[in-house]
Amino acid sequence: MNKDVIILLEILNSEHVYSLNKLKQKLLQYNINLMEIEIIALIVETLYESICYLQMNKKSNEKCMYKCFKYLNAGNNIKYLENVDIINKLKKCIEKINKKIDSTQSNLNSIVRQNINFLLTIKDNIELTIIQTSITSIQSENFEDVDDDKDRIENTLYYFIFKQQKYNYVSEIFKTFPELVNFKTHCGKYILDDVITEYLQCLNSPNNFEELYYEKIIDLFLKSDKLKMTKAYKDTIINRLILAKNNLKQNDLSKRKNKRIRFFLNDVIEHIKQFDIIDREQFLSNINYRYGIQDTYNSNYYDRFTKRKYISKDNSTLDLTGRYTFTVDNENTNSFDDAFSLIKNSDGNYELDVYISDLSDYVQINSKLDELAFKKGATIYLPDYTLTMLPHSLTYNNCSLVKNTYRNVIAHRFVLSKNFDIISFDIKKAIIRVDDNFGYQDIKKILCGTDFLKIKTLSTIIDIANNIKRNNFYNMDYHYIKKLKKQFLTPNEQLLEKYQNSHTNFVDVLMILTNYFTSDIFAKLNYPFIYRVNTSQIDLTLVDHIKELKEEEISKQIIECIKNLYNPSYYSEYNLGHNGLNLSSYCHVTIPIRNYASLFSQRLECKYLIDNKMITDKQIYNDEDQIKEVVNYVNDRIFYNDEYCLEYKQKIKQLK
Repeated sequence: MNKDVIILLEILNSEHVYSLNKLKQKLLQYNINLMEIEIIALIVETLYESICYLQMNKKSNEKCMYKCFKYLNAGNNIKYLENVDIINKLKKCIEKINKKIDSTQSNLNSIVRQNINFLLTIKDNIELTIIQTSITSIQSENFEDVDDDKDRIENTLYYFIFKQQKYNYVSEIFKTFPELVNFKTHCGKYILDDVITEYLQCLNSPNNFEELYYEKIIDLFLKSDKLKMTKAYKDTIINRLILAKNNLKQNDLSKRKNKRIRFFLNDVIEHIKQFDIIDREQFLSNINYRYGIQDTYNSNYYDRFTKRKYISKDNSTLDLTGRYTFTVDNENTNSFDDAFSLIKNSDGNYELDVYISDLSDYVQINSKLDELAFKKGATIYLPDYTLTMLPHSLTYNNCSLVKNTYRNVIAHRFVLSKNFDIISFDIKKAIIRVDDNFGYQDIKKILCGTDFLKIKTLSTIIDIANNIKRNNFYNMDYHYIKKLKKQFLTPNEQLLEKYQNSHTNFVDVLMILTNYFTSDIFAKLNYPFIYRVNTSQIDLTLVDHIKELKEEEISKQIIECIKNLYNPSYYSEYNLGHNGLNLSSYCHVTIPIRNYASLFSQRLECKYLIDNKMITDKQIYNDEDQIKEVVNYVNDRIFYNDEYCLEYKQKIKQLK
């Protein structure tokens, strides 16, 4: 055996279990000077060599090994186990144990069985150490923050709860990380939901082990003093359990088993009823009332939407279902309101279409739904929830440009030359079929792949966007300053990047292009319209100065520069231009699902540019009055929505 290992065994044999610091001092007496992580590595090495040369009749050896696990499983020491070499050594310990167990299977006398049980206990301890290490790098209060970490935690929890099904493992995980009882998956579900689902599914099975196992896991959750429940979550679980209890009458199980299950379900229901609703529910109710926010819609809205056939077509509607069409959004986006297609004509010119979901069939002007959307003004993005402007059935299903669906859209049609110069622009109603919903991460993979159609389409669109930027079509520095303004001038608010390379990706370029050309038509024809106006004075010298500043110089200088450069944009019935983007006119027609000004602008597109109906002066005057009302209200509403977000974030931090 290694000399240091022998000394550590002597210390562990002769002394009680110490803290790591005390063990370090004890090793110093033997002239062994090690850092904490090196001591942990020595403990793991001691375990390995003890397993290799284990003599079962020596009780002192067993005690030493258990003391080793006391050190490894101590909460303060787990962080040292992230070292890859240490983890690999622990895995080798497990392999060695498995070999020892396999070699004794043919001779199971009482002494051997006792030895096997001891080895299995050691194996359990090692596996538990590895489990805890797989989670330990994330602070329990922040385990929602990073997607990669969240995936790792989710995979670990699901593996040991639902696949391994070892109660002791699960219990130890939640002892070490008690906040994980409230862990939410990427689907927005609590783990307890899936535990209850698995339990209810196994009730009709003759396998009593799973049934009893999940009862213990449910009990583990309910006894945790960290478990939190909203009123809606509490009611949902209780209703599920009551339904399951009522359904027990319909199974073929014995009366005795049914009685036992019913007793357990009643106990769980009563336990859950005693949970206090967290303050968040009352807070949300109060803040929603004060700001006039409605987060629920009458159920008959949903019934009407789901029963109606969405696709509608008349003589003015183009059938573009044969074109390869795709969306590109942030990875976590569930609502898709814009899509793209590109073809090359026989004359060498390109047809680039930017499709925006057509809401006219659903949100009719002056309807009850229109009033509710107008009152909210826009979708509100909160740290842990999204308050959609429209009902979820429209936002995420009927109006969303979801893969493999046919949708009515407003097509903004660009014809470009071989050199990507814009020749013409037109707006039509159309029907499309969405072929793909891409995330930004998917684009690079596709361009490095083998699908020629997708590679050609995406690479050409990217080339078009790059050509537009090279020609300085708009001022990209505006987005840079806007980003800095959010980061440095908005109190208590973290900057959440919605897009990768926000001011350079081709989607933003095409959205800006569409908004500009649409507003330009209305400006030239002098039709009533809602413009997006900005009076910022982007001084390129100041922008260059900001980019050159070092981080330690940022605080005061950059804030002063931003104040000199940036003014917030707002909606107006007058075309005052967009100084920030350096465009003569601008609007928002590309986000009608989440912005009322954009929804109203889409109606104006249809009325003045697509429908080709005779428009009277009276109608124009009425539209001008309505636009003024919409502009004044939405500008105020967006301000109040920002205030709502700020107050919400501050309160949520307190509740945590």
